[in-house]
Amino acid sequence: MTLNQVQAQLREIATNHQQINTFGWGELPELGKSSDVVYPLMWVVQQPSKLGAGIITFRFKFVFADLALKDKGNEDEVLSDQVLTANDIALELNNPLYDWEFTDGNDLEPFYEDHDDIVTGWVGSYEITVGLDYGRCAIPQD
Repeated sequence: MTLNQVQAQLREIATNHQQINTFGWGELPELGKSSDVVYPLMWVVQQPSKLGAGIITFRFKFVFADLALKDKGNEDEVLSDQVLTANDIALELNNPLYDWEFTDGNDLEPFYEDHDDIVTGWVGSYEITVGLDYGRCAIPQD
């Protein structure tokens, strides 16, 4: 399984979730600077990963965020909703139908950002291990 295939499946998972309106991949922009963002969002940021013999463990930061009021009057509600979304995604990532192994028990950290948009939510570290579908004989070499 390739990184592109992992990305496509994560996009599909986010798109199918009824409480995620935007899926993003790559460096996290300053939230609110992109007019393409419709909240709530799930954003995946690649982290240093680990290559083993025949496997790779991809490490990601997952961001689950929604709009907050300037006075933080709905912060607890948004955090509550977004942690449930994070749990939904973790449950889906653990589904045996996917060609990966998901590492359970990941840490989540709450955040609050006040830029063009005021957002709050959770950032979690996730690991997905995939098998590489080729062996030494498939290496393109002379």
